[in-house]
Amino acid sequence: MIAFLTWVSHIDNANWPPRPILVSAATPQGIAFGAPAPTAASSDPIALGEALFRRTPPGCFSCHSTQPGVQVVGPSLAGIGTRAGEVLKSSAYAGSARSTDDYIRESILHPSAYVVPALGTQGTAGRNTVRGPGYERVDFSLIKRFPIDRSRVEFRWEVFNLFNRANFGTPDFNISNRTVGTITSADDGRNMQFGLRFIW
Repeated sequence: MIAFLTWVSHIDNANWPPRPILVSAATPQGIAFGAPAPTAASSDPIALGEALFRRTPPGCFSCHSTQPGVQVVGPSLAGIGTRAGEVLKSSAYAGSARSTDDYIRESILHPSAYVVPALGTQGTAGRNTVRGPGYERVDFSLIKRFPIDRSRVEFRWEVFNLFNRANFGTPDFNISNRTVGTITSADDGRNMQFGLRFIW
């Protein structure tokens, strides 16, 4: 793979991709413009990969950050091994890789084998495809009237949610929230009230 990336680094790409986008008014990843191309400190594969990443061209750092949570043009490469493992477990993955190393290699050599959804992609689910839990509630009331000459006294006993069934709210559908897909509310349990009314 290092040999392939080295070969790619010598391709005349007409200055594409563009120069690094500045993040927080600072040069990303400590790149010194105009400095000689960095060389690996040893023959260790990690050192070789870092030197290749910082070389211009190909200028990987123009589109990718190595800092967690820093989105330049492409996704951050921080935690790429963990994310690769998650993709391999996903039912949406249609590539041929069977390990994290294979997936990263496949992403470089055959980038169309599986295209990761862009940041903020909300999917293609239609309306009303997510439903909340069922709702059932039985209310009960008992009324007794006592006549007194031309007047009457009315006694009332009311029970709401007689069987004390747990009626949960709908899940949070906002994908921007940390609680997305989580039910955080429920209706009240059984409640009773008594009433006495005099009618004349």
